[in-house]
Amino acid sequence: MSQRRYQKALYLAYFLVALLLLVTIGLSIMLSLAKSTINEKRFCTSKSCIKAANTILENMDTEADPCENFYQFTCGNFVKSKRIPDEQSRLDVFDHLRDTLAYNIADLLGEPIQPGDIESIQKAKDLFKSCMDEESTQRSGDARILSILKTELYGWPILTDTFNFNAVSLLDKLVKLRLYDVRGFFDLHVSTNPKDPSSLILRLRQPQWFFNKELYANSSVTSAYKSYMLRTAQLLNASNKNLRQEIERMFELEKDFAMIQIEENSRRSVVYKNMTLRDLQKRLPEFDWRKYVLGLFNQVENVTVFDNETILVDDIEYLEKALKLYTSVVRNSRRDFDNLLLWTFIKDKTLFMSKKFKESRMEFDKVLTGIVSTPSRSLICSNFVLDTMEYAVGRMYVSNYFNNESKAAATEMILNIQKEFKNLITEQDWMDNESKKHAIEKLALIDTKIGYPDFTYNETYMDEIYYDYTFTNFDFLENFINIIKADTLQPLKEFRKKRELNLWQRGPAMVNAFYSPSNNQICFPAGILQSPFYDASVPNYLNYGGIGSVIGHEITHGFDDRGRLYDKNGIFHSDESEGIWTQKTIENYKKKVECMIDQYNNYTSNQVNRSLNGFRTQGENIADNGGIKQAYRAYKKWAAKNGAEPMLPGLSYSQEQLFFINFGQVWCGKFRNQSLVSRILNGDHSPGEFRVIGSTSNFAEFGDVFKCKQGSKNNPVKKCSVW
Repeated sequence: MSQRRYQKALYLAYFLVALLLLVTIGLSIMLSLAKSTINEKRFCTSKSCIKAANTILENMDTEADPCENFYQFTCGNFVKSKRIPDEQSRLDVFDHLRDTLAYNIADLLGEPIQPGDIESIQKAKDLFKSCMDEESTQRSGDARILSILKTELYGWPILTDTFNFNAVSLLDKLVKLRLYDVRGFFDLHVSTNPKDPSSLILRLRQPQWFFNKELYANSSVTSAYKSYMLRTAQLLNASNKNLRQEIERMFELEKDFAMIQIEENSRRSVVYKNMTLRDLQKRLPEFDWRKYVLGLFNQVENVTVFDNETILVDDIEYLEKALKLYTSVVRNSRRDFDNLLLWTFIKDKTLFMSKKFKESRMEFDKVLTGIVSTPSRSLICSNFVLDTMEYAVGRMYVSNYFNNESKAAATEMILNIQKEFKNLITEQDWMDNESKKHAIEKLALIDTKIGYPDFTYNETYMDEIYYDYTFTNFDFLENFINIIKADTLQPLKEFRKKRELNLWQRGPAMVNAFYSPSNNQICFPAGILQSPFYDASVPNYLNYGGIGSVIGHEITHGFDDRGRLYDKNGIFHSDESEGIWTQKTIENYKKKVECMIDQYNNYTSNQVNRSLNGFRTQGENIADNGGIKQAYRAYKKWAAKNGAEPMLPGLSYSQEQLFFINFGQVWCGKFRNQSLVSRILNGDHSPGEFRVIGSTSNFAEFGDVFKCKQGSKNNPVKKCSVW
C-alpha cells in the first residue's frame, strides 16, 4: 500500500473513531437528560418540597415500626430533640405557628399610626402600645388596681381589720362585679337560644373559673396557690392582723364551691331546663334572681325584662347546692364570701400590675404549669390585642401575610371532602333512610367560611364593631377596664336583636378551625392555611393529610355526640323529643360510640401514668376518626382524576404513606407533666399521641398502605368506627 493511501485510511479511521465517540457522548447526554426528566417527574424538587421533606425527616423516628406505634414513627425525633421553651408548658405545631403569627402581628401593631389606618386599626395600635408601656404599669398599675378595688368594687375586706358591709348590699355588689366580668359562684350570661338560633336567651350555669376537683387535693398546688393569695394581699399593703387565717378560710370556701360542681362527664349528657324568671325564683328562692337580672339590664337602654322571661338553666343540681352554701356563708361569715368575690377579680390581673406581682404569680405558675419564665412582653401584648380585636388585627394579618390563592384551593378541597362524607352517610348500615335523609340535608346546608370575612375591607363596618372601645396609648389598665365593661354590656344591648346566622364566629388571624352547631357553620381562618396544614406549592397528599383532615374533622363535629342533636337550621333536639334521627338509629349510633369511648379509656399516657377520659373526649375522637377517613378517600379520588403526584426527595415513602405521615406530624407535641395532666383531666381533646394512634389504628386503609399485619398494635383486629 502506498504511503498516501495508508495516510488516507488512517485519517478515515480517526474520523470514524471521533464520530463514534461523539455519538456515544451524545447518547449519554440524552440518556442522562431523560433520566433527569424522569426523576423530575417522579420527585418534586422545588424549594417547598425540599423543605417539607427535610421537616418530615427531622421529626420522624425511622427506626420505629409504623405498624406498632405510628406516633413514634412520625413524631419520635420531634419528641426526642425538641426543647419546650421556659415560658411554655408544651410545644407543638399549633403553638409554633401561633407564636410566629403573634410575633408577625406584634411587628404590625408596633408600627406608628399611619394616615391611612382606619379607626379600628388605630385603636388596636394604641392598645398594643399601652400594653407595651411597662414603665407606666410599673409606676402606677398597683395604685390603680387598689383604687378600683376600693372605689368601684366597694373594697376587699381582707386588706383591713375593719370593713363596712353596710356601704352596699351584697346583691348590688354582685351586679357591679358582673359588669367587671366577675362570675362569682354562678354564671348568668346572654347566649344563643338552642331552640331558636336566630334569637338570644339568658343562660344560667355553674362558673368555669375553679380548678379541677383533683387539684384541690394536690398539696403542692394548694400550698402554692395559698402562698400566691397571701403574697398578693401583702403586696397590696394589707394591714389585717388575721391575714393568714382569712386566706385559709377564703381558700376553703373556694374549695367548697368547687367540690359541688357537676363533673364534665355528667354535664355532657344532661339536657338543659327552661324556666321563666318567676319559676327560677320559686325553684331557687335563696337568691333574688329578679333583682339581679334587672340590675344588669338597668345598665342598658331600651331592653326590658319581665317575670316571664325564659332562662335556660344548665346545672340545676350545682345551683341548688351552691345556693345553700351561699346562704350559710353569708349568714355566718359575710366577710369570707366578699373576700372570695374580690379574689376572683384580682387573681388574674398581674398583667396590669408591677413586677413584684408578676413574680408572685410566676412562683405559682411554676407549680401549676411547670413554666419557669414569662413570655416576652411583645408576645403577651400581641395575643392580648388579637383576642380583644380579632377582626381589626385579622385585617392587618390578611393584608400582609395571607395568600388569597389558598382560599380557592381550600374551597375545592372542602367540596371534595363533603362529597366523601355524604358517601360515608349513605354507606352506614346502622342508619335508616329517614335518618340518612336528615343527615345529608344538614351536610348540604353547612355554611363554609374560609380565610377571612367579606367585611374585612368594609371600613365602616369594621369601625362599628369597636365603636364602644376608647383607648389611650399609655394607660393599659384603663383600656382593659373599658374593654371588659363594653364587652359585658354589648350582649345586654343586643338581647332583643335577631342573630345573623351566616356571620363569622371568629377572626381570620387564628391558627385553628371551628364548627358552630347553632349556625351549622365550619370555619377555616387564614391563620391555619399555612404549612404544614396547607401549602399550594407542595403535592396535595400533604395538604389532604394536613388541612384536609382538619376539614373532615370540623365537618364531622356536626355529627358527633353533641353536634348530631342540632338540625340543618341549628335547632337543638334532645334524644327524648321527636328529633332529627329515629330512635333506632340513635340507639345504633350510641353503640358505635361506646366502642370508641372504651378504646380511648384504655389508652394510658406513660409520661404521667394517666388513663385518658374517653367519655369526655368522645366528640373530638369521633371527629378525628371521621376527618382522616374523609380526607384520605377524597385525596384518592382527586389523585385518580388528576394523576399520581411526584414524591418528596430523599424519602422512600409513597404518596399514600406521606398522606398519613403528614397527618401524624400535625399532632407532634411535647408536654410538661403538669400540662399533660391538665390536658387529660380538663381537655376535650386527647393528647396528640393518641389522636394519631387512635384514628390511624381504626382505619383499615392505613394498615393496607403500610402493609401492617392484622393484629399489630396500629392495625388491630377490632376497630371502632362511627363515620
